[in-house]
Amino acid sequence: MVTPNNIKKLDLNAVAEEFEMIDLETRLFFNKETGEFDFYNDYMDSVDTEKFEDGAWIATLNQCDIAEYDMMVEFADTVTDTHKNDLLTVALEGKGAFRRFKDTLHRVDLADAWYAFKRKAFIELAKEWCEDNSIEYLDNEENNKPKLSQMSEDTNSEPIAESKLILGKTAAAKTTVKDDSTAIAVGSGNLDVFATPTMIALMEQAACECLANCLEEGQTSVGCSVNIEHLAASPLGAQITATATIEHVFGRKIEFTVNASDGCREIGKGRHTRMIVDAKQFMKKTIGNE
Repeated sequence: MVTPNNIKKLDLNAVAEEFEMIDLETRLFFNKETGEFDFYNDYMDSVDTEKFEDGAWIATLNQCDIAEYDMMVEFADTVTDTHKNDLLTVALEGKGAFRRFKDTLHRVDLADAWYAFKRKAFIELAKEWCEDNSIEYLDNEENNKPKLSQMSEDTNSEPIAESKLILGKTAAAKTTVKDDSTAIAVGSGNLDVFATPTMIALMEQAACECLANCLEEGQTSVGCSVNIEHLAASPLGAQITATATIEHVFGRKIEFTVNASDGCREIGKGRHTRMIVDAKQFMKKTIGNE
């Protein structure tokens, strides 16, 4: 294998994290001369896509190549507990399999095992891609640790590597139910009670606060998924507090448990996932502008 002298060997974990960002609307390219990754999609201006015509740029994997559903099936096959295996197998059947699978993982206490399995699978994809394209890479356990590593369950422990992300870290966001935050105001119902979309937004705000001092310059986080139950209605004037707690870290993908209360009772709970991204690159990918 040959890597140009002006770039370092690729960190397999960094490549795996790039692969995790791939979706149906984008393709990820790699420049063999500079070591740069960049995304292409049909919404980008021609001036931004012309560079990919340079022979130094090569296409990487697409979402079909990654086949995350197959990873889920393979993981379920490794579960020796018959009851848990059956639940995961049923979750993978039919539409909505991805969400059911994730929910089931938490119910049967296998989320940590799944994230470890998934991490290894993406690292293996990265290794195979490098070998197929004659690109040198670093291949040892220390260098394959995620840059934003999963931390100790002890919230007082020191983070692994240089990351500030620690499992159990919590942040809160607060608001008061006003006329503009009710169901009738946002169009999610016809009553003057705290709106579900507004509650979810407050939970996302809490998650953002949780990551506020964990991001490098130029980075931000974007919401990937929410799975929320709205348990009780809150009237005008109620004081709402939403909290978010880091539960899992997989590379740049951060999963939170979230809840909300109005001072008297819990009014909402669930899970929320965010992805740490480069803000400029993300907007370029989204609207095709610098």
